[in-house]
Amino acid sequence: MIGVVHPGFRPLQNRAGAEMFDAVLGQGQPIYHTGGYLKNGEVIWLLARLPEHIQVRGNDVLETYLLFTNSHDGSVAIDIRLTTVRVVCQNTLSLALHKKAVGKVFRRAHDGRYELLKEQAKVFFDFCVKQSQETQVLFARLAQTECDDKAFETFLTQLLPDPTRPVTAGSNPQVERAWQTRLATARATRAQVLSVHRAGIPARALEPEDKTWWGALNTITGWVDHVQDTDSEHYAHILFGAGDRIKTNALDRIQAMMA
Repeated sequence: MIGVVHPGFRPLQNRAGAEMFDAVLGQGQPIYHTGGYLKNGEVIWLLARLPEHIQVRGNDVLETYLLFTNSHDGSVAIDIRLTTVRVVCQNTLSLALHKKAVGKVFRRAHDGRYELLKEQAKVFFDFCVKQSQETQVLFARLAQTECDDKAFETFLTQLLPDPTRPVTAGSNPQVERAWQTRLATARATRAQVLSVHRAGIPARALEPEDKTWWGALNTITGWVDHVQDTDSEHYAHILFGAGDRIKTNALDRIQAMMA
């Protein structure tokens, strides 16, 4: 594999990375859920289950995980993030951690200071456990707050907006056609999400979500994880790629609208 890296790049080998992650979290315990690699091994990832879970209401439970990612070509930093999996439908969501001193994601450069990295990762892990407890309160509030169809469509238009028409589109047919294509794609995407909102995901025997902001969030996570077409590897898309960014943005916008 070939990659463009900074002059101080020091590779973190797979064994060393797994040992570091295990020292922070596993300590030899059978907690590892799954793992894999992208392309020819340029990026590797490992998902480990935490002992705590988030109970939103009744049997609606989210299992909590830490996701470790590392690259050998400089494309991804050493990355650890808190991720949830909703048991009833297997929707994934990276939790939004709000303290800037810690950050939503533990991300460090490949600079060779891996003993220090272990200490920093342990601090991040302790914070993740505390934050998962606080997130349970947030999700319970979402589940108790109504989101009618009009509010959902407004939210969806903000989340997946129409592209702005370029200034030169009126005088350049090629630019106009390109914009029309992007516009059609955006509107088709929103129509697909609205279908999930109204009818669920029949292919996975999933009923439509209820008319709350918790239901709105899970409509988006369900669409990303189980319906959205993507050219990238599926796990990468939903756990730390473009799909994850859509879901995180959805949660941020929902909190803003509720506020």
